[in-house]
Amino acid sequence: MEVVGFAEYANTWDAAKQINRKEGFRGFFTGLKISLIRDVPFSGIFYPFYNFFKDWYSMIFSVSFNEHQSSHDRALKLAYITSLSSFSANVVSCVVTHPLDLIRTRVYFQFYN
Repeated sequence: MEVVGFAEYANTWDAAKQINRKEGFRGFFTGLKISLIRDVPFSGIFYPFYNFFKDWYSMIFSVSFNEHQSSHDRALKLAYITSLSSFSANVVSCVVTHPLDLIRTRVYFQFYN
């Protein structure tokens, strides 16, 4: 349903009925293995880098996550730190796993061609 020009299903319920009828229960997991080949390494790379960037940005902004202060300034800095950490970890993870994502995309399109 996400592929432009691929109008085999009228809606989600129709897709579920047709997949179950044509392929059975296993049809709902078509493509799972190839997706996991990309998603598992992405997550395995993301979380350690997120923690690294969180510590690094905390050091740069001189903020500790263990402080029990309730100031607006500290909360704003923590929001910046977590956002920057997430963005930075996503960039690293995407760059590293991009070849796997290309393989996944090509396998999907081979199935539909």
